[in-house]
Amino acid sequence: MAVVEARELEQRRGTRKILHGVSFSVGAGVTGLLGPNGAGKTTLLETLTTLLPPSSGSLVVLGVDAGERRTRQEIRRRTGFLPQNFGYPSNFRVIDLVEYAAWSKGVPRGRISELAHEAIRDVDLAEVEKRPLRALSGGMLRRAGIASAIVHRPPLLILDEPTVGLDPQQRTQFRELVLSLSARTSVLLSTHLTEDISVVCESVLVLNEGRIAFDGSVRRLSELGHGEAAQAAAHGDRVTQTALERGYDKVVTSV
Repeated sequence: MAVVEARELEQRRGTRKILHGVSFSVGAGVTGLLGPNGAGKTTLLETLTTLLPPSSGSLVVLGVDAGERRTRQEIRRRTGFLPQNFGYPSNFRVIDLVEYAAWSKGVPRGRISELAHEAIRDVDLAEVEKRPLRALSGGMLRRAGIASAIVHRPPLLILDEPTVGLDPQQRTQFRELVLSLSARTSVLLSTHLTEDISVVCESVLVLNEGRIAFDGSVRRLSELGHGEAAQAAAHGDRVTQTALERGYDKVVTSV
């Protein structure tokens, strides 16, 4: 069953059209969203999370029509979203951030503390829950953000460039966290790092110039790049890209 269903979805910022009639669906597990800078990825995520209402077309999230003003609040309550850069008051601790997120998502007052501590344990930050956010490492801060995004147990979690700025060990830990979360919630992971996609995603969308350039399995996208890799090797060229990277480049340049 699809948790997101878009049909001929368009989005504008002022007079500029950003999304050009995109159609796709997101199901269970982890779906990757790839695309070059300026492809429209952030605009698409802001539309899926109802920060921007659709300009035209159809968008259904968790069975709810995002085109209807009266139902968008329901989508927000049932969706977890971690933007690439999220702000917080300078005096907030980890527990303060997560409890505030629970309150803002409509968690009953009597359950806020319980669910906040549970979310913090899920991201392995229990030992630092009273530490100020400004004192956390980049990896810990991302995990605190994840805790705030899952505290209300959403059936859909949307992550925008979550591994930017993390070192290799932190990226590995973050991928493991995403995989563990995908057992109970659908995840849409936006990134420009193909290695993130290859490790944690079953399916992938490639967005380029506001259009869907590819919609399918990670394996299929890699297969599109195998031929180019084999051809380069046959000519004695040095192979510096993975098959997935070559497949990605192929579909991007074809749009």
